[in-house]
Amino acid sequence: MAAERNEHDGVDALMAAITDEPLPDAARADAGFMAEHATATAEVALLREQLGIIGQALSAPRHRNP
Repeated sequence: MAAERNEHDGVDALMAAITDEPLPDAARADAGFMAEHATATAEVALLREQLGIIGQALSAPRHRNP
């Protein structure tokens, strides 16, 4: 996925997914942009899930071997 600014008021699909900022009407009307935003949103959700798992693993009590 290219993290490029487009002609929609400088909105970047990845940054919009990360920040969950509202999209301008022009961006919503662009099928290509919306597909890129949907992909970015799914990737950000997966990343958040995986970071949560990592955070839980790192914060779990360590078991010592006898």
